[in-house]
Amino acid sequence: MAAPNPLPKSDYFEKPAIDIADGEVLLFCTLKNEVQRIPYFLDYYREKGIKHFFVIDNASTDGSGEYLQTQEDVHLFHTEMSYKGSSAGRLWMQELAAHYGMDRWCLTVDVDELLVFPGSDLVSIPQLCGYLDHDDSDGLMCVFLDMYSDKPLSQTLYEPGEPFTDVCCWFETDSYILRPGANPPFLSIFGGPRGKSFVQSSENSNGPMMKKVPLVKWHKDFTYIFSTHSHSQLRLSRATGALLHFKFFDFFTELAAREHARGDRRQTKDYAHYAQSMTEGVCFFGGESRRYRSPADLVKLGVLAAPPDLREWFASMAKSEGPAHSTTLKRAFPKVQPNELGGRSTEFSLRDMATIWPFVNNTAAHEYFAAGQTLASAKGANRERYLRQVRNRIDVLDTNEEGVLLYLPEGVLYQVNDPQLTLMCFSGDTFLWQAGLSGEEPRLSVAETALEPMTYALSCDWTPDKNGMLQYLAFYVVANEQIPQGGMAGAAPKTYSDILGKPVRVFPRMSFGDHSVKNGLRRVGMDGVVDRVFEGRINGWLRYNDTQIWNAPVAIYLDGRFVKSVTPKVKRPDLGTEDMDGLEYRTQLPLGYFYEQGHMEVELDVRVAGGNVSLRRAPFKVTGHNSYRWNKQKNAWDGEGAKATFAGSTKSGRLLLRRVGSKLKSLTR
Repeated sequence: MAAPNPLPKSDYFEKPAIDIADGEVLLFCTLKNEVQRIPYFLDYYREKGIKHFFVIDNASTDGSGEYLQTQEDVHLFHTEMSYKGSSAGRLWMQELAAHYGMDRWCLTVDVDELLVFPGSDLVSIPQLCGYLDHDDSDGLMCVFLDMYSDKPLSQTLYEPGEPFTDVCCWFETDSYILRPGANPPFLSIFGGPRGKSFVQSSENSNGPMMKKVPLVKWHKDFTYIFSTHSHSQLRLSRATGALLHFKFFDFFTELAAREHARGDRRQTKDYAHYAQSMTEGVCFFGGESRRYRSPADLVKLGVLAAPPDLREWFASMAKSEGPAHSTTLKRAFPKVQPNELGGRSTEFSLRDMATIWPFVNNTAAHEYFAAGQTLASAKGANRERYLRQVRNRIDVLDTNEEGVLLYLPEGVLYQVNDPQLTLMCFSGDTFLWQAGLSGEEPRLSVAETALEPMTYALSCDWTPDKNGMLQYLAFYVVANEQIPQGGMAGAAPKTYSDILGKPVRVFPRMSFGDHSVKNGLRRVGMDGVVDRVFEGRINGWLRYNDTQIWNAPVAIYLDGRFVKSVTPKVKRPDLGTEDMDGLEYRTQLPLGYFYEQGHMEVELDVRVAGGNVSLRRAPFKVTGHNSYRWNKQKNAWDGEGAKATFAGSTKSGRLLLRRVGSKLKSLTR
């Protein structure tokens, strides 16, 4: 029996009928302003046997969309929605893969990534998939290998159509660290050129994750977790590949600054680091650098796992092409060199990948889950531990008259075939409704306009009292197997405390009607303001009128689109009673995302989370100014400083942020 679909539905795109032959490997990619890299990216994968490219253009302005429209083998989809809100494009690509790629091999890569594997310079990707089918595997684990040149970034010049390796042909192995991972494929890899820069900084970070599983045979109960870095249970091949990553061309400095200014990347801290540290003079070349010539280099170094049956499979195909080709194929599988640093460090490096992968890739784990095993049928101790984990992570972000916004963390929710969890809502002692937390729940869907990842909308029916209110909403996450057969209606939550556990969220009151009505805050027994917007950073406060509690969360919206929920945490001595400081909320607003798209007037609203009521001084229009301060005399907002605008570089056509008259220098070259 097939497992339930774990994915809540989304509907980002119209999906026209496309004629796809049996056995075709489909490539999925999302991009923004990549017109320079696109030509070679397409040529590379065409040569590797790809005939259908499903490309999502995220509102490019440099001609990427226009170029892609001229390519007959490219199926182009367009969206202006938030890249961060789509979980770094994962939700976009999964929607298309689930529609076009079901029971097919699907390759999900970025435009700066080239897939290589043992023998990949001699055989195609569809031929590799033939081996994976023969080996009864459903996915290929890949190390994520940063490539760079022997010159500073400013001199690493790239021209469209040029092979990436002609410019960036250097890599390293010993600066990467292999560690256990929490999600499949249960291996984490950190380090490399970027990782070293993070470790050397004061940010206490290992840097980005340097492994992906880009090639999978798509099936109904499959989902990626955290982009393609991890995934739900999948039988992975004993062979491994590598994604050669070509980020470090001369225009990376511009890209990093622009993406940091837009604020629409899931790894906001990473791009802040890039914008600050990846200057034009940075050069990664050094004593650890190795020159890349072919995948055989990676096999020889132990970076790629090449099991004997993979060699035999490719050799059997080579027989029909003559002895010369067979000899060439043998050279693609050289003997692995001993790791000179082996035993000198307690950490594994990429040189150890081929050695440790057979132990990490435990097929028994897949068989355990593929047989229908879920946490609901596992030992009680495991289930209780899992429930504690999800109750600490799942959150209710806000409520409105249509339903609720939920934060459903992919890292814990999709580790198993079916989490078998239910969300329950009580108003005071009255049971209101319950809803499942999987793709089988028809009322649950991706919040497609949200600017924050892993945000989902759950529609529900509310019945307000005669005053247009609901009292004290409490939300619980419950294990399905513990729900009484007759349900929980008719009894107070305390009756089922052993089943419900602690609520994941409690909101004081919910108001119906216009969320910005006069005296709305009094209706929910609270008071709060937007104090100031400074350099795109908002701050203010919210308190309970009766108890003087200052840590109730606020929900922030831009043009009606959910940004985030924020809990006040910063002490302010000028708030609260004489013997207690108040707390204020602070957070950065992703205004650059709107300005880049030409929306120079954006409505900012801050509401009592769960109350459906705006704070005082909200909503108001943000019109591109650097900062805003409340003018008590005029009882209105004053814009301060220079206006932020986006402008195109006349040299490259790329879209860049500049702040006219401010300290931020123009990024155009």
